[in-house]
Amino acid sequence: MTRILIIDDDPTIRFSLSSHFSDYDYEVYEADDASEGLEIMEKEKVDAVIVDLRMPGISGDQFIRNIYETYEGTVFLIHTGSTEFTLPDELAEYDRVSNRVFLKPVFDLEEMNREIETLLKKG
Repeated sequence: MTRILIIDDDPTIRFSLSSHFSDYDYEVYEADDASEGLEIMEKEKVDAVIVDLRMPGISGDQFIRNIYETYEGTVFLIHTGSTEFTLPDELAEYDRVSNRVFLKPVFDLEEMNREIETLLKKG
């Protein structure tokens, strides 16, 4: 079973994503910030992380930079409410980070499913 961690400070977004992925038999973990997300990753093997870009404390892109090398095999997707965000060059070079940034609200969650599966097959 694929394990997904959703890191977002908005409980409504977490609930929506969690409900969707649970319906597809993913094991879902939730965190409201990067620190809590890291605590979960230290305890559980997580296959994929969906991380919000703008959160209190550590941002989503900084979170990925901080842990990318430590958690080999884990893939990352960024979602954000910012229409101006573009993936930094450094993250674009990481092969386990999706080059696609999902804008909130994500209307087609099936696209997220496909992107996660594609990344996991590559990884």
